Amino acid sequence: LAIDKVRDAKPDLVITDLMMPFLSGYDVILGIRELADSSSGPAILLTSSITPSAKQQHIKWDVFLQKPFDSESLLTTVEK
Repeated sequence: LAIDKVRDAKPDLVITDLMMPFLSGYDVILGIRELADSSSGPAILLTSSITPSAKQQHIKWDVFLQKPFDSESLLTTVEK
């Protein structure tokens, strides 16, 4: 699972899509926020199904990127 990978690899950044087959992007972000050593790492949520105004307060993604987006937008977001 993605959460296990984050726990093991301790990435500097997590980029996840909202709509995935087994866990939603919400589930992934909630899961990694529960990991004590990665709770402060940023998370980028990608989706075409919601807007940033739909952000739920208990799911703390740092940046929202609306699909479709170009590679420059993604790279600029990651650099920030």
